Amino acid sequence: MSENPCASVDTPKVDYDPENIHIYDEETLGQFLNALETDQKVKTKYKVLVYLALITGMRRGEILALEWSAIDFERGQIYVRQASEYIVGQPLTTKDPKTKGSKRKLSISDDIIDLLDLLKEEQIQQQNKKGERWVSSDRVFTNNSGGFMHVNTFHNWLQKFTSANNFPPISPHDFRHMSATYKLQEGAGLKAVQGDLGHTRVGTTNRYTHRLEWPPVMLRIECPLLSRG
Repeated sequence: MSENPCASVDTPKVDYDPENIHIYDEETLGQFLNALETDQKVKTKYKVLVYLALITGMRRGEILALEWSAIDFERGQIYVRQASEYIVGQPLTTKDPKTKGSKRKLSISDDIIDLLDLLKEEQIQQQNKKGERWVSSDRVFTNNSGGFMHVNTFHNWLQKFTSANNFPPISPHDFRHMSATYKLQEGAGLKAVQGDLGHTRVGTTNRYTHRLEWPPVMLRIECPLLSRG
């Protein structure tokens, strides 16, 4: 067939099912982050992926489409401008963020800036090793040859990491829910969290918050990278 007849069909909306969302409580999250820091096998880019997903609440596609030019290292800010998208059978594409409110500015701590600096240094070293085989781009997250990181790579790594360290399985999207939940538990306003997540409706943000077994205090978790500075 020269054309896919399903290409012009509007896909049905997926019903929201809270049972498919997994939130780590304070103790489990602390243990997870401690394992992330102490496991020598974890590459810097995966640490950055986790912290950006957890702290900023960015969507997976937004993080993977992040470019160095969209990071203000002096002010500690990230500008969300685009997102990576993958449809089975088609090449990876770059598109506008999901909603009108998704183009936004997010604040990050000095510790995250330092980690991004380290990632940048490692990327330059990798580029020097690859030489002409390196695919030049401005992307923060790349594959081993400099090309765009596939949207499933983060998920696949996360499944392996949680399994190897005996943590309950989670997906990159679960970090987005954790980000909203912990920020509200810390006293952040609902509108502020809505802005961080890039939601156009506050009702959507409400669905991203979850009840934990006890009141968590995110900043008490012994991990300096969680401080917003």
